[in-house]
Amino acid sequence: MKFFLSFYFLYFSFVLNASEMRGYTVGQVKAQTPILKESPRSLGSIVVENINRLNYLGKNNKIQFEVGLELNQVFQWVHDPLQERDFNKKNTAYRLEDFTPITVKSNSDISSYYLLKQLDRLQVHYSFLSYDITFGRQQISFGSAKLINPTDVFGAFSPTTINTEEKNGVDALRLKKAYGPNSELEIGVLFGNKFKAKNSAVFLRSIFSYKELEIKPIVMSYREAYGIGLDLLVPYRGALLYLESLSTIIDKKEYHSYNRTTVGFEYQLGSDFFVILEYHYNGDGREKASEYDLTASSFSLERGANFYLGRHYFNAFINYQLTPLHLLSITTFQNLTDHSNLLSPRWIWSFGENSTIETGLFLGLGKKTNTPLQSRSEFGSYGHQVFSKVTHYF
Repeated sequence: MKFFLSFYFLYFSFVLNASEMRGYTVGQVKAQTPILKESPRSLGSIVVENINRLNYLGKNNKIQFEVGLELNQVFQWVHDPLQERDFNKKNTAYRLEDFTPITVKSNSDISSYYLLKQLDRLQVHYSFLSYDITFGRQQISFGSAKLINPTDVFGAFSPTTINTEEKNGVDALRLKKAYGPNSELEIGVLFGNKFKAKNSAVFLRSIFSYKELEIKPIVMSYREAYGIGLDLLVPYRGALLYLESLSTIIDKKEYHSYNRTTVGFEYQLGSDFFVILEYHYNGDGREKASEYDLTASSFSLERGANFYLGRHYFNAFINYQLTPLHLLSITTFQNLTDHSNLLSPRWIWSFGENSTIETGLFLGLGKKTNTPLQSRSEFGSYGHQVFSKVTHYF
C-alpha cells in the first residue's frame, strides 16, 4: 500500500504542469467542565492542539490531482476519564487502509502528548465531454440543510466540533454526468476496510430543477442498510426554504428502520444580519430521556453519522457582522423531547488578510446526571466548554 501511494503521488507530480501548495495552521485550546453532576472537580479537561494542513494541487488540461496531509500535536490534561480521547483507532470510516495515526505518544498520570499524522486527500479528477470522474481519497458531502443533514451519512460533524475546516476524506470512485446547467446524475462507490459490505457504500443521486425548485433525489446502500432520500431547495420572498429527508431501511433484527428529516429556511436581513431556523425529526431517537441509548448500539449512532438522542429538535443560527473585521454568531440546538439545549455563542476577528481568531462557548443546558450510562437530558450531559482558536491560511 505504501509503495502504491508513493507511485501514485510521483506519477501525477511529473505529468502535471501547473501546481500550487496551500493549507493552514490552527492553534486551539479548549477547557471542559466534568460531565457528571457530583464530580469533585470544577474542571474536567484541558486540551491544546496544533493542527497543520498542507494540500498539493496539480493540473494538466483535463486532469487534476490533489494530496492532503495533516500533522497534528495534541496535549491533554484530563481529570474526567469520560473526556479522554482515544487516538488508537486506526481505520477511519470508508477507508480501505489507514496508517496508524499515532507517531509519538507520551503519557504521565493525567497528562498526555500525541503527535498524529493523516493522509486525508489523495485523489485524481478527470473531465471529458460532459463527464467527471474522481478516484481516491476525497471529501463527499450531501444535503442543503445547514445545521443537521440527514443525507450526510458518510462524514458529518458532531455539534461540538471546533475544527471544521476539512471533512475526513473517504476512499471512493465517483462518476458525474452533466445534462445541462442545472441537471446532473452521479454514481459513487465508497470502499471500506477490507471491502466488506458493513464498511462500504454505494449511492446514486440526481440534481434537476423545476422552475425555481431544485430537486435532489438519492438512493444508497450503506453499512448493510438501504437509504432513500430527497433534498428540496427553493427561494421564496427573499428567503431560501429547504427540506432534506432520508429513510433508512434495515433488514437486521437488532436494528429498526427509521426516517430523519430536516425542514428549515435561511434569510439575509440587510447586509449584516443572517438567520437560519430548522426543525429536525430524528426517527431513531427516543421520546424519553430515560430511554436514550448511550452505548451507540442503535444503527444511526453506530453507522449512520447521527449524534442526536432525542426525537424532535428546533435549531437556530444567528450571524451578525458587527464590523468588517468582527463577526458575532450564536447557534442553538434545542431538544424538544427533554427540553435541554446546546448553546454556542462565538466571536470571530479577522485580524489579517489570511488570519482569524475565534473564541466561543458550548453550554450544555439541562438536567445533569451522575450515571454515565443513564442520561436525564441529552445536552445537560455535555457539560460546558470554552474554546479559542487562531487560524492562519497560506
